[in-house]
Amino acid sequence: MNNQQRKRHYRITYQKADGFRGACFIAEENAEFAIIDFKLRTGNSRESVICVDVQLGKDWVRAL
Repeated sequence: MNNQQRKRHYRITYQKADGFRGACFIAEENAEFAIIDFKLRTGNSRESVICVDVQLGKDWVRAL
């Protein structure tokens, strides 16, 4: 099985210390791995994460 087929799309909404809000889209196996990938890619802390949503079909559902 292709490794990409087991991954889901996650949307991580975050806020920086200066008040800037953004979203980061990551494909991972689960929400915890998505947060780790987010931290490594952006250099932001776990505390900056507001919410994590997973894409299920056309909808986004809260994962964390």
